[in-house]
Amino acid sequence: MNYDPNSLVQTVSEVLGFYAANNEAQSYETLAKLLGLPKIGGRWMGHPLQKAFDACDRADAAASRPFRTSMVVQEVSKRPGDGFYESLRKLKGARVGNEQERKVAYQAERAAAVAHAAKVGYPTIKSISLD
Repeated sequence: MNYDPNSLVQTVSEVLGFYAANNEAQSYETLAKLLGLPKIGGRWMGHPLQKAFDACDRADAAASRPFRTSMVVQEVSKRPGDGFYESLRKLKGARVGNEQERKVAYQAERAAAVAHAAKVGYPTIKSISLD
């Protein structure tokens, strides 16, 4: 099944902004189901959500906003997957080399996302670059 990346990233950005505004975490699988996307089932790279999350992280980093993707977690650990931490490291220079650093970084990013959403909200991302 093909998905228009611009429409998907717009929808994902709106949904994640809603989650942040309501301080509500959601699992990757539940989000995929909600959006009518295929199950992730351990195949994050290449999943339609992966590109949408990357676009959201890049837009948020460029605007000095907390990552709205911090609102989506793995079902068992209740924390984001490796891609979230890689984006924090790459786009924000965060130290996430060990489990304690990851825990602290996630908690801080999520709290900041909730506070940001309550104060000013998140804009909808209208399009993405596929480079």
